[in-house]
Amino acid sequence: MARRAAKAGATPASGEGPGSGDGVRLADMTGHLLRRAENCADAWYYKVIGETEVTPRQFAVLLTLYREGHMTQSELAAKTAIDRSTLNEMMRRLVERGFVSRRVPAENRRTKEIWLSPQGQAALREILPRAALSQRLMLESLPREYRRIFVHCLEMLVEAFPSQGDEAGGGPGVPAAP
Repeated sequence: MARRAAKAGATPASGEGPGSGDGVRLADMTGHLLRRAENCADAWYYKVIGETEVTPRQFAVLLTLYREGHMTQSELAAKTAIDRSTLNEMMRRLVERGFVSRRVPAENRRTKEIWLSPQGQAALREILPRAALSQRLMLESLPREYRRIFVHCLEMLVEAFPSQGDEAGGGPGVPAAP
């Protein structure tokens, strides 16, 4: 039946397509679930915070600069796990908005030193309570006894791999990209 439907140009019924007998389902793939969970985290952020000038990734940058102070853009990439090219574009926008200050030090012209501006501090202080609320509400979708375990498992996954700011690295048993 499925073969006849495929020849006629119709879509086969669920479970009848090529590879349907191999037992692999997208809904069971950890990487897919993590991407969907990231989408859920972003949705909670926007639901609670609203459409602000600060995206979830920009919030991570502002919070890191607030907590850590002056640093190089490479250090920030490593601490936030944002690749350098994405971070470079993001920094351009944050500097234009006045949230971040950036300079090229005379002693090392190959790097950029960055820090949170007073305007960036004010924006972060305004968003911070709502960002914390979005995190709490997201975790409340899990049974109370699983919340700490869930966060701990995510921490273990993240710690199993080197900083994602280093595009060449893999994790234990993961070869570097060619």
